[in-house]
Amino acid sequence: MNQFYQAIQSHLDKFNISYNVSEGKVSPYFELDYSVNNLRMKIILDQKEDTGQVFAYFISPALIPEERRSEILALMNWLNWNWIMVGNFEMDPRDGELRARISMDIEGSELTDTMVYNIIACGIHLMDKHFPNFMEVCYGHSSADDIIKRITSEKAINQDDTEIAPAGSASIVH
Repeated sequence: MNQFYQAIQSHLDKFNISYNVSEGKVSPYFELDYSVNNLRMKIILDQKEDTGQVFAYFISPALIPEERRSEILALMNWLNWNWIMVGNFEMDPRDGELRARISMDIEGSELTDTMVYNIIACGIHLMDKHFPNFMEVCYGHSSADDIIKRITSEKAINQDDTEIAPAGSASIVH
């Protein structure tokens, strides 16, 4: 297996994280289930060493109902444009699958354990933090604008929004 694959596998094994390996169209990828405060999600870790790319998908357990997808898209777009510095949210318009995606281009470099950690921690943080907002728009009778107003007022009160522990410390990924 290539160095990217081995680096991901080594990180997962180092922290005794259970996973399955599935065959992708181009290369094998890792699948795991992961629980945090606000949801249990599926995580896909994929890599394409020949192009220097690593991808991680953090998939919501809930499909967005068709009648709420436009509101979810409005919230996702606002978060992607105004709030999220690394990664993004996406939704499959065919079935309403919601996910966060973190990707990294490291062509010509080695994938390190810290890089793997950061990719995973960032995606878990995004989903854990914003999944309740998406569910409130879907089922709680809130609009995207309601959530945006709440997020911006909370940000004005709490200027420090950083919650990811440094690599190597006890954290949500271990």
